[in-house]
Amino acid sequence: MSAALLAPDFLGVQSLILYYARKKLYHHVSVVATQALQKRANDPAMLFWRAYATFKEGHMSDALRELDGLRARNGVQLPTLICLKQAHNAAKFPDREALQQIDADIKREEGGKTEGSFFIAAQVCMLLGEHKRAREYLQRTVDIQANYPQAKSLAGWIELTCGSEVKAKKAIDLFKEAQAANPADVDAALGHAMYMELAKKDLREAVEVLTGHKFPKSTHVVT
Repeated sequence: MSAALLAPDFLGVQSLILYYARKKLYHHVSVVATQALQKRANDPAMLFWRAYATFKEGHMSDALRELDGLRARNGVQLPTLICLKQAHNAAKFPDREALQQIDADIKREEGGKTEGSFFIAAQVCMLLGEHKRAREYLQRTVDIQANYPQAKSLAGWIELTCGSEVKAKKAIDLFKEAQAANPADVDAALGHAMYMELAKKDLREAVEVLTGHKFPKSTHVVT
C-alpha cells in the first residue's frame, strides 16, 4: 500500500464519503469524490466512489460507462465488478453474456491479494446490505494486511447495520478498539455515537463522543 493511502486527509475524505453513502446522500458522495479528485487526479478510489454515486442515483448509462472504465484499475477491481453486476441486473433486459463475464471476473479477483480492493468491496457490500459477504471481504483484507487502517471500525459498522441485536452488541467493542488504536479514526467515532443513539438510546453520550472527537480538517460531518 502506498504511503499516500494512509494520509490523514485521505482517510478523512473516505470517512466522509462513507458517512454520506450510509445516509444515501449520493449527490454528496459525488461532490466529495469530485473535490478530492481535484487534489488527487485519477485516484482510483475517488473515481470509484464517484461512479458508485452515479450508479446509486440511477444514471445507469453513465454508471456503466464509468464503471467499465475502472474494472482494470488496480485497487478497485472487485468493488467495481460488484457494482457492475448490480447495474446490469437492474436493466430491463440484462445482458446475460456480460453478467457471465462479470461473475468470472469476480471469482478471479476474489483469488487475488490486493487488500485495498477487498476493503472497498467490503464497504460496498455493507452498503448494499450484503453483510455476510462484507465480513468475508474484510477478513480477506486483514489476512493480507493485519493492521489495515479502519478495518476494526468497518467491522463495527458491519455488525451495527446487519439487523441483528446480538451482533450489534459486538460493534461497540470494535469501535472502542478502533478508537484506542487510532484516536483520529472518524468512522469509529461516528459508529460509537450511532451505537449509543440507536442501541442504548443515550443521545447525550452520543453527542459527547462526537464533540470529544477531533475530526480532520478535510472532514466536515453534519449529523
